[in-house]
Amino acid sequence: MYVDVVHTVRGRPAMIFDAKYKAASAGGACPNADHYQMLAYGTALGVPRAWLVYAGVGKPRSRRVLNTGVSVAEFPLDLSQEPEALLAKVRKLADVASTRA
Repeated sequence: MYVDVVHTVRGRPAMIFDAKYKAASAGGACPNADHYQMLAYGTALGVPRAWLVYAGVGKPRSRRVLNTGVSVAEFPLDLSQEPEALLAKVRKLADVASTRA
């Protein structure tokens, strides 16, 4: 498994992030395969929330995977923004993720 980012605390995975460089659908949905991949990462690493960061617009949302202890948090990044705005959104992701770890 090759997770894009694994943040550890005291040597144990605490937060995981995977970036998808493709846009979500017009309705803001990510392909099911992305969610299955995040479920596998979360299960294997024992992390209850896996962050799926993808190119697109919309609001962050979380989906709990039925009959598991893993939630997939979708966090869109609008790549058409100016660099300062994009960096602010990445900082928001870090803040939100750290409070929900």
